[in-house]
Amino acid sequence: MSEITPLHLAHGGRPLVSISLPFQPSAAEEYAAEELRRHLYAMIGAGPRLRSAASRGRETAGRIVINDRDAATAVGIAIPELAAEGYHLETRDGSLYLLGGSARGVLYGVYEVLERLGCRWYTPEITRLPRRNALTLPPLSVTAAPAFEFRDMWNWDAHDPAWWVRNRLNGWYTPVPDYMGGHMTYEMFVHSFNVLVPPDEFFATHPEYFSEVNGVRQREGGQLCLSNPDVLRIVTDRVLEHARANPRARILSVSQNDCAGYCTCPQCQAIDDEEGSQSGSLLRFVNAVAEETSKTYPDKLIDTLAYCYSLDAPRHVTPHPNVRVRLCSICCCQGHAYGACDHPESLRFLRALQAWSRVTPQMYIWHYCTDFAHYALPMPNYDELHANINLYKQFGVYGLFMQGMGEEGGGGETMALRAYVLSKLMWQPEQPVWPLVDEFLTAYYGAAAPQVRLYLDTFHRRVREQRDVHPSLYDPPTAPQFAPASTTPADAALAEGEQRVRGEERRRVRQLRNGLTYARLFQEDWPYRIDGDWFHSNRPTEDSATFEALIRECRQAGILRIREGAPFDETAQLLRNRLATHQIAWLRGAEDTFGVLPSLGGRLLTWEAHGQQWLSPPYPDDGHQYPANAGYAEFAITGLYAYAGWAEAYQCRETADGLRVSARLSNGLDMVRTYGCSTNGLRIDSRLRNRNAVTQPYTWGASLHLRVPASTVIRMSTAAGTAEYGWEALPDGLVHARTVQADQLPRDGKLTIDIPGFRVQYQITAVLDRLILGKIGNTGTLAIDVRSQAVVLAPGDAICARQTISIVPVD
Repeated sequence: MSEITPLHLAHGGRPLVSISLPFQPSAAEEYAAEELRRHLYAMIGAGPRLRSAASRGRETAGRIVINDRDAATAVGIAIPELAAEGYHLETRDGSLYLLGGSARGVLYGVYEVLERLGCRWYTPEITRLPRRNALTLPPLSVTAAPAFEFRDMWNWDAHDPAWWVRNRLNGWYTPVPDYMGGHMTYEMFVHSFNVLVPPDEFFATHPEYFSEVNGVRQREGGQLCLSNPDVLRIVTDRVLEHARANPRARILSVSQNDCAGYCTCPQCQAIDDEEGSQSGSLLRFVNAVAEETSKTYPDKLIDTLAYCYSLDAPRHVTPHPNVRVRLCSICCCQGHAYGACDHPESLRFLRALQAWSRVTPQMYIWHYCTDFAHYALPMPNYDELHANINLYKQFGVYGLFMQGMGEEGGGGETMALRAYVLSKLMWQPEQPVWPLVDEFLTAYYGAAAPQVRLYLDTFHRRVREQRDVHPSLYDPPTAPQFAPASTTPADAALAEGEQRVRGEERRRVRQLRNGLTYARLFQEDWPYRIDGDWFHSNRPTEDSATFEALIRECRQAGILRIREGAPFDETAQLLRNRLATHQIAWLRGAEDTFGVLPSLGGRLLTWEAHGQQWLSPPYPDDGHQYPANAGYAEFAITGLYAYAGWAEAYQCRETADGLRVSARLSNGLDMVRTYGCSTNGLRIDSRLRNRNAVTQPYTWGASLHLRVPASTVIRMSTAAGTAEYGWEALPDGLVHARTVQADQLPRDGKLTIDIPGFRVQYQITAVLDRLILGKIGNTGTLAIDVRSQAVVLAPGDAICARQTISIVPVD
């Protein structure tokens, strides 16, 4: 009778086993065998032979049998039912039988064996392969499968197919070739409404296809009208087209755009009222798409998001069997397990998780694990990740996507560590997290590992002890966890660690220290002020030198992003602006004096008239923008989040008409404007020109921040009649600003702002798409943004606008 016995792999530096492949092995089985042979060779110094099924009878030594079910059955192994990515390992009569539920399952079984022998793959560059003269596997009878069917992360530091497979990930972010087991192919990865029903194609002729907000159909910054049958037909047809064009795709996305603006037309609103959530109309729509596509492609999954406004589960509708709803934790605390702190969005997400788990057994999760606004800042979330991944498992979640710093170049704070830890937790969430951390730190930081652990402990202790400290994905350097009480001892620990290592290990420690330097430079309150012809903050001159050294080290490390979505140089310039002294160019009229900052987006900083200052000064608590905010500035919009021209350095010269500022932007646009004095005020002539070689759509915009009392009233004549917006009617905070569109826009581009004792007349000649009105209550700031209609500009074409703003005393 066969027995479960140990397997002696090597002795005296000589292999004692061969690796046996099944008859006519697949490419993935051959790769699995070669991976095993290659690693054993590196460990022993000599490699076992690879043998086919035909040569098996001549063998006398032990064998490692790769995915040969007949051979396993012949020695009495009862093969369990295996999940697609599961495997079974069993030692019998001096041999090991390795069986997989799929090609990936076979590979994962190989990596299980190698991990039991001490192999680790910490990063694509750092591997541990222990050298041994003798290798023995103890008796084994192990069946394993992943905790989640979909395991993906957005992390550039782990963006390598070999590392991906060795650490048992299977998601979309890193494509894996078939011979390495393949990956789960994703078509139209999220935020796909505009891909399926492009506004450029449909809005002009069918505005009813798009979301209605405050009675106006939205071309930009909106969603689809999900109760419109034509929209359902178009989306279904195009999903089928994508499925035919990419037959390998396992998942196709039908999901909301990355903005608000859901449809509130009577039909959509009625559905959402009945369902108690905006997810109601969304899920009914996605279900209808899945029902139709499943007739042709029964194995295709349709993925959608429960994201921001659609997070809460519906009351009645349940997902189609082929629909995967992906809950997004975008607004949650990233320092504490859900339910372990009082963060309102974490509490809301936990309620949504509980509610969706009652609606569907096939939830997916989109989880966030970095600071998108400042990639270099510490993110003390390893406790939170461990706790919440286990919570997801308890609620039966099927798939996880962990979004870290995945943009090209990588380099986000401890992203390499986070990749390793997450790969392990997504496979087996129950294992403790900090031993994984310590193991990685030793491999990655060498002799500095204890000091890096002190750095991590400092920030984690802060959020463990203070449950009102809530790290988030958009934290500024002024967030409480970055106070000197944490950053000072953390930096002292890293400084000691830096002295213990050299070369690449020292650079990695320096990268962590640079994050703390970054926090210090941009958390201190150095308010800007006008001093003669200069706008400055009196910062120590060494701060600029420190920042430039930090930037050089980031470049040397290959870092290409400092914050999400923005080019390195753009963000570096914004931060440099906060440390610099800026010269003011003056324009003086009979009654008015204007101060312009050419080096800060050519913005208008001051407007002195009638004995007072009319423009709001820059406000420090505004992320990267300060001091390039407030006053008056212009910008070009080239995409949903792509704004340019508002903070770059402009050239400035005096002309007969006033002050001319101009900039040639890195995105291929020229922006020029002339500030001139007019009767009782200001005239601004602006031009946005496309100097690219291709035709593209662009939008021109301008922003004016006035300092006004709370009794201010805005009035305008519109196609729908006279409109009036009192100060109290405007939402507080610019993120909540009110958007005015279509027949609510001011007729002939005119609006009046009544202030006690004064009247401001504002007129613009550009064809407007929207007017955005907002306020900052505690500073008395009235914000007026104007946006032109999107214009398709051929090379050399331009959008031109003239604005006149006058301030007249009234009785």
